Amino acid sequence: MRESLGKLLPAPCVDAARKIISDEKLDTIFDMAGTLQMIKIKADIDKIVQRTINWYVLGRSQPAYYSFKEGLRALGVLEAMLKYPNLFRETFCYNSEHLTVGMIMSVFKVKRAEEVNKYDEPVKMNQFQSAHVHSPPTEVIIHAGTNNIITDSTKECFDNIQLLSSRIKSMFKEARITISSLITREDIDVTLKTQERMSY
Repeated sequence: MRESLGKLLPAPCVDAARKIISDEKLDTIFDMAGTLQMIKIKADIDKIVQRTINWYVLGRSQPAYYSFKEGLRALGVLEAMLKYPNLFRETFCYNSEHLTVGMIMSVFKVKRAEEVNKYDEPVKMNQFQSAHVHSPPTEVIIHAGTNNIITDSTKECFDNIQLLSSRIKSMFKEARITISSLITREDIDVTLKTQERMSY
């Protein structure tokens, strides 16, 4: 698209611009961006190119931004962020920091094969639960979905989420497990397939 708009912008006249739009099939992009209009004077060329660039850079990201914002709101995080922005700055804002050997060593721990115990994971999970969960939860809400609904079958998607639910149920045996529905995307044509997955 960048190359096509680069050809359109310096078009010497309206007729040349219309030919470029036709040859490069830019009318489809303009229609999708909501910037399609009749070109009557040369100034219209600059206007349509600028509006299309604004859509490409900013407009396309709006559905993803909205979904992210609504996810934070559903979790109760958005309200806290607005009330205490400085507390969330370190988490959400990039801060340049020089990487040191100490940082690397704190992230990775080398284990030789003979040191690995196949029962380590349950022990670690129990330790985590003891440290962070003071009483067994009565309700666990899972906000889960998939980003491969185009390639995976409905049954595969369902089985994966069911497996996740079963693993959590094994950790919190007395808790009721709730799986929340996906936030529907509208920027790609997968709405029907999403609804099919959610009704499985």
